[in-house]
Amino acid sequence: MQLAATTDRVRRGVLLGALALLLAACGGDADDAAAEPDGEQAEATDNGDDGESSSDDATNGASDEDEDADEAQDLIPAEVTDEDGMATMRPPADAEPDCDSIDQLEPGASLSFPTDDAGMLDAGPGPVRVEFVGCSNTFEANLVYDAFHASDTSPTITDFTMGGSMGDWSAFSFEEMFWTPGQWTVVVYEDDAATGDRQEYDQVTFSID
Repeated sequence: MQLAATTDRVRRGVLLGALALLLAACGGDADDAAAEPDGEQAEATDNGDDGESSSDDATNGASDEDEDADEAQDLIPAEVTDEDGMATMRPPADAEPDCDSIDQLEPGASLSFPTDDAGMLDAGPGPVRVEFVGCSNTFEANLVYDAFHASDTSPTITDFTMGGSMGDWSAFSFEEMFWTPGQWTVVVYEDDAATGDRQEYDQVTFSID
């Protein structure tokens, strides 16, 4: 009897031990399973943060591109269509002449648009009206200009405009229509009042498509 009772206790102990191990194993899996949603949620949160970061980067990139575009716009000529429907190339903001900064007393003239700066020498397809601006100081404010096509030695256009005089540098401007494709050279000058000699001050060569 005593041996049988001992055997029953041992068997019961083994069964209880096995049951405890089984419960422990099931509990661990349950804990892991319960932890997985938190892991998925954390991963989803990370993905959301990455999405927000990408959105912020895209927004900042777009802002930088807009600023660059605005700065670039100040450096290129404005090709517009006037009220008469004619294409016109006008100076950008950075090409407006600053004549007050010139302290030279001798007569002269300089073109600030069009100039040799990149992007300012292509007037596009003709016919196109081109506006020329600059500063001058000439006798009686009179400034003459010629426009030569390609290698022609005789000007296609000759006219005059008014600027500054008597040592006072002031802005001048004039507009001309160009029809023929190719290279055009515009020269600004004055004829010496005493000798009649031509005094050339500045010139620019640009293209018509």
